[in-house]
Amino acid sequence: MDFIRQLLKEIDDGKKTFKPVSVSESDRKDFQSVAKVLVHANQQNWLDSFSFVKENWSGNHWYDLILVNSGLSYEGQLYLNNTPNISNENSATGNDIIEIKPNFMGIGVNVNELLRWWKNRKS
Repeated sequence: MDFIRQLLKEIDDGKKTFKPVSVSESDRKDFQSVAKVLVHANQQNWLDSFSFVKENWSGNHWYDLILVNSGLSYEGQLYLNNTPNISNENSATGNDIIEIKPNFMGIGVNVNELLRWWKNRKS
């Protein structure tokens, strides 16, 4: 499970407060990656009622406390429950070993995509 889903699962299970393990500089520095993932989750509208506190006494302006008061939003639940299908992702991204794209005067056909379309149209 990736780190974002792990944090969203913790929120879904009821965790509301995120903060560094201790006040030591190394723990506060380590917490910044967690805080930035939570800020990203909020920007994606996956969280409801999100707030944070940044410290200003050290000059680093690090995140000191993250509060998620109302848990996950509907979009957050959808993201958490959506398990990516790895086989579909690989074929959709075009990770072909050999690309066949013949063209004539700038107009071409992507044969790999044509074959994928032909196989998927029957299903």
